[in-house]
Amino acid sequence: MPRTVLCTSIVVALASASAISAQQAPSLPSSEIHVDEHCRVLTVTSPQFSISDLRPDAPVCKVDYQNHSSHWEQNIVDGTPQSSHVTIHEREYLLHNPAGEPVTFVVDQSLPEGWQIDSDPQPTEITDGTATFRVVAQPGQTVRLHIGKRKAVEPQT
Repeated sequence: MPRTVLCTSIVVALASASAISAQQAPSLPSSEIHVDEHCRVLTVTSPQFSISDLRPDAPVCKVDYQNHSSHWEQNIVDGTPQSSHVTIHEREYLLHNPAGEPVTFVVDQSLPEGWQIDSDPQPTEITDGTATFRVVAQPGQTVRLHIGKRKAVEPQT
């Protein structure tokens, strides 16, 4: 699907959602753009969607920065020094609102077992191994969202 058609589809979906929720307070965005951790934008508004309903849309979502690192950390636990090997995965998104009204970007990030979110802001919820972040963008505004996750593993003795 060409980007122009996809962007138009998103704007049409946003306009439809806006008409449905016009009774909400005007200061709260009534429209949402759902994005997965790979910057694929949800192109349908049905609650039952599949991976095929997610499409890359560079004008709306772009991963601006990505880094994976690891290091040793030493902490004092009950007066005893303990070392752990920490792995950190960071990703920074650029999210652009193409609509003529404020929207909330809903960004889902997988959170495997044993990993913790290491971000500010923290996710609004964590459910079934998925951390969900929400960020508001005004019309035509591009916002940054930094998401970090970390895993600490103590060495086997």
